[in-house]
Amino acid sequence: YALPAVVCAPLSAHNPEVVALTDGVNGRLAAALSAEALATSIAALLDDAPARQAMGEAALQCVLQTYNLQAMVAGFNSLIDYLNTQRRTS
Repeated sequence: YALPAVVCAPLSAHNPEVVALTDGVNGRLAAALSAEALATSIAALLDDAPARQAMGEAALQCVLQTYNLQAMVAGFNSLIDYLNTQRRTS
């Protein structure tokens, strides 16, 4: 949707897609479990249309380049190769 993400830290507590967030590039990272920090981050993006649009475009490009069918197939092929190697060595 070409929208920047706004999430609470730490990134490691989120799904892998959210871990792709780079603060200030394709979204905003707010302080852990802070509703006030989350609201501040959202308000800052609402008030800055050029930043919001740039981060949204960067978010879309990240998704298109990282989370696409080719990447998924390559990941599954790597997993299958790894499992076959493990099976042959055991």
